[in-house]
Amino acid sequence: MEETRAKWQNELASFRNTLEHQDTDPEQLMKSYESDYIEWLFLEVWNTIVDLMSVLLESRLADRTKLGLPDLEKYPNWNNRFMFYNPGLAE
Repeated sequence: MEETRAKWQNELASFRNTLEHQDTDPEQLMKSYESDYIEWLFLEVWNTIVDLMSVLLESRLADRTKLGLPDLEKYPNWNNRFMFYNPGLAE
């Protein structure tokens, strides 16, 4: 979460607050209107939502069952972001 805050959340909050309070030079906000930046920001926010949802989901799984990132060398055709992992079960 610290990385998320440093990466985009603080900047988005500053942009929003600046628009609301009109206390900064508009030139400093121009990046926030560029389509490439907006697309990048959307993907960052979406990925943060997915990460938070995975933590919440994992808290509801059976004991010792975890969500993990797949080893793409071992599973090169894995299409999902996460996989289930239970150290007590064979692969």
